[in-house]
Amino acid sequence: MPARHLARWELAGVRGSVVAIDVIRAFTTAAYAFGAGAAEILMVETVDAALELTRDGRADLAMGEDHGLRPDGFALPNSPVAAAQSDLDGAVIAQRTSAGTRGAVAAVDADDLWCASLVCASATAAALGPAAVGPTYVITGRFPDRPDGGEDDLACAELIEALRTGAPVEPTTFATRVATSEEAARTLALGDGHVHPDDIAYATHIDRFDFAMRASRDGAGASGSRRCAERPTSTRLPHPVAHHPPRVMTNVVPGADSRADRWREHMSTSTGSPTITDDIVVMDDETAAELGRWWWLPLATGIAWIIIGFAILQFNVTTVRTVAVLAGFVLLAAGVNEIAEMFVAPGWKWLHAILGAVFVAGGIVALVWPSPTFLAIANLFAWYLLFRGISDTITSIVFRDSIPLWGLMLASGIAQLALALWAVGYTGRSIGIMVIWVGLGALMKGIGQIFGAFDLRRLRA
Repeated sequence: MPARHLARWELAGVRGSVVAIDVIRAFTTAAYAFGAGAAEILMVETVDAALELTRDGRADLAMGEDHGLRPDGFALPNSPVAAAQSDLDGAVIAQRTSAGTRGAVAAVDADDLWCASLVCASATAAALGPAAVGPTYVITGRFPDRPDGGEDDLACAELIEALRTGAPVEPTTFATRVATSEEAARTLALGDGHVHPDDIAYATHIDRFDFAMRASRDGAGASGSRRCAERPTSTRLPHPVAHHPPRVMTNVVPGADSRADRWREHMSTSTGSPTITDDIVVMDDETAAELGRWWWLPLATGIAWIIIGFAILQFNVTTVRTVAVLAGFVLLAAGVNEIAEMFVAPGWKWLHAILGAVFVAGGIVALVWPSPTFLAIANLFAWYLLFRGISDTITSIVFRDSIPLWGLMLASGIAQLALALWAVGYTGRSIGIMVIWVGLGALMKGIGQIFGAFDLRRLRA
């Protein structure tokens, strides 16, 4: 039986293995909370249920959202960055979200219930195993008024199923689908206090954690409470990305009997310093302020890039020299990179050495003899557009089901092909296209640097 993709209101009577998916952001936030030391996460359907758990001492704090916004009384929003920054050592968390936790609570008949997102995709696939009967994936981002929503959750479900069955897959394609989804855009528009600008980047960090999150139900009475299993479930990857202690999620409704240690007292005496989880570093205010002092540096480089861009678009002797010098520095940097790769690469060291030598030699030639270099680059540029156009056109057609904006990529590929066919063999045409391409690229680089400078300037506050 193949895997199924269902909405939460379609789960009545569904048995077997059920995987509730919420990439943006419930189960991504849950994974980062476990990474920050949380002991349990109690999933509930309503905001009042979460607050009730904190009032009667069964949970130490509430985390989540209602229609994307952090409710009054919730210590943490539904934000993976906020969870990663927090000291949650030993905490029991009541989590309520509009999609993820409601989908998990709805799976009342599931024999095994897992909660997943991209950050624990491989561990979840390994926990499910290659069973003949496919699991049921709950696309929690689907709502009655948006039955075709949840494209981010669907991408994650397809990735987990491909990993589970051993199908060939390119994980970054799924991360791109999530990052460019409508849900990502809606989430980033929620505003301060409800979303962090890096939440989507955290959510698309595939296999950030090496554990799977299993929810358990004890079936106690009519309340149907969910509580922690006696033995936590932990699924390890063959080559773990990181090491974390086993974690268990618990899905509860009011009436469950679960006691936390006095984590709240611990938090009241904590310094509140941010945590660092492996390769994800969270800046403290002092570090941010120090970086903000240097905001003028990207501003100056941005202005320089704009001046270079306008100089190139003038198309005179300065253009020729500028393009050649830029090419020279790029080739030198590429050569140094290849030589460095030669010392660390497990094989093909000779190829890195040859490429490094060629790139360095090309860079020196470009800097010493700019005019011949400019003509050579111009003649090759049309061929570059030709091959790039062919590549983009084929890629957009073959992977149209995995690329959200495949039509735009196809149009770009066709446009590049048309320009290439018009310019190949005609040096003058190639020069014109290249000058416009490089000049506009420099202008865009400068504008981006200037915007980045003012973003950095805000860190001084």
